[in-house]
Amino acid sequence: MPNIERTGWRDQELSARHRKWGDRLYGVDVDFLMVEYYARRAVMMVDYKHHVARSSVDENTASHQALAWLADGRSIPFVICIYNLDIEEPLFEVLPVNQTAKDYFGGPHILTEENWVRCQHHLRGLAQDQELERVLESLKNEAPRKEN
Repeated sequence: MPNIERTGWRDQELSARHRKWGDRLYGVDVDFLMVEYYARRAVMMVDYKHHVARSSVDENTASHQALAWLADGRSIPFVICIYNLDIEEPLFEVLPVNQTAKDYFGGPHILTEENWVRCQHHLRGLAQDQELERVLESLKNEAPRKEN
């Protein structure tokens, strides 16, 4: 089972304070940056964005390019993933940011949750086996969330 957030809160006070330290101390306060890993090695970086933020997403911002530089250091894909869990079949829009992600995904596209999970297994070199099929079936059997 994945770790849950340990503190239950984010320190917005420090983020606000950091902005006061000067105009040239650039930083990115990432809301939900996930480092996907396996066997203690990163396999992909994902900046998850809720679908309501879609109109403001830009993979060419300085902050996304700084994160891409980090991913490039290990030759792993870095993507922005715009997710919508509020519909009957959850969708994940993948926007490759660095060249490794563009080579792997081929360009921006929309994946079903099943395909996104299969992609996660593939990146880790995990078998597409009965365990994966059990996980996918359990996701399909969950009651759909209602649109807010």
